[in-house]
Amino acid sequence: MRLAAAAAVTVLSSCGGKASTPPPTQPAKPVVAPVVAIPAATCTDVAVILRGKKHLEKDAATAREALTKESCEEDKWTAEMLKCVASTPDAGACLDKLTEDQRMAFNDRLWDWRDEYGIEDDPVFDESDFEDPPEDYGGGDDDPPEDYASCEEAVTDKLARDYPAPPKDKVAADGDFVVKLRKQKYQAICQHLEYGDDEWAGAAKICLRDATEGTADCVKQLTADQQAELAKAATEADAIAKKTFDLRKKPAAIGCPQVVTAVYGDAKWKDKLDKVTAKDKKVAIDQSRAALTKACTADKWDATTRACVVANDAATCFADNSWSYPARGVVIPTGLAECDEYIQTLVKYGNCKETLEGARNAIYSSIEQFQKTIREAPAESKDQMKEACKQGFEAAKNLLATMKC
Repeated sequence: MRLAAAAAVTVLSSCGGKASTPPPTQPAKPVVAPVVAIPAATCTDVAVILRGKKHLEKDAATAREALTKESCEEDKWTAEMLKCVASTPDAGACLDKLTEDQRMAFNDRLWDWRDEYGIEDDPVFDESDFEDPPEDYGGGDDDPPEDYASCEEAVTDKLARDYPAPPKDKVAADGDFVVKLRKQKYQAICQHLEYGDDEWAGAAKICLRDATEGTADCVKQLTADQQAELAKAATEADAIAKKTFDLRKKPAAIGCPQVVTAVYGDAKWKDKLDKVTAKDKKVAIDQSRAALTKACTADKWDATTRACVVANDAATCFADNSWSYPARGVVIPTGLAECDEYIQTLVKYGNCKETLEGARNAIYSSIEQFQKTIREAPAESKDQMKEACKQGFEAAKNLLATMKC
């Protein structure tokens, strides 16, 4: 799977770290470079992953993506099933996590698809995967839940608009901006707890996903602490919006040059990239400023977006981590050609139009951490790191070969 491969190619065993260099008589302490955290998969993600782009014509691949999403959504594939598809190289094995009814419904759609497009040989799945229902569902505690809602599905615009109270701003666009900020914060809260002991109750998430009239009754199904956390996040989002709207009244203060200064002014780089040479740091700063200038001008950021960045910071105004230090996609030479080649390949993966947004954000965070690990590693670990980067490069290159970027 593409998501699974993305995780695999970012796991690099190397040596060294922030600790002081060990005595010469001791081996360097092993350090593992950061692993990409794969976000919870949705039916849309799974449909993209399972459509088998490489060997199918476009119409057939698109049709299979649609039927897979339909099966997933209508037959309520479980979170366990979605996670399996997103993190396991063998898609066929994940089918064992479907109930008999789910599997047969998917099977029927696939056979209709094969008949319509004349598909005789489908290398993504072996036909034996679709002949019989799984044998390991014996009922009891191992049965999957009848329904499930992810944080992405539960945290809707309606929730952000309703709770704890609708935005006070009279202009519709301003209200939408407040909703965007709240939703961003609510998603972060829910996803931080997801799959943990403190996660939102399943019934509450399903209620929020399906709510049409209002979300108050659904929110009451969360714990008191969880409700308080949402209320606090809403207050913070509303305060950010107020600062934004106040500054927006001063057009001269929110041009693209002011945006670049607010994010990448000299003072913002203090204590950043300390292990980088002065020359490389200057290049990184120049490239980051150029990238932000291009984005602001070419994409014609509106006054609200520009004011948000100047009044607050880029991390507050954007859900991703595009404008970190350096900007996302700016690669600082590591001094190891093998690792530079590997990182450049990961950047290509991150920039690929087929890469899912959650994986894109994760891959760039991993790149940033990995470069830091290399810069801080002791000299005696370099040979091992070169070998690890060679292996990572081959995995990343093979991954990109399966995608159309």
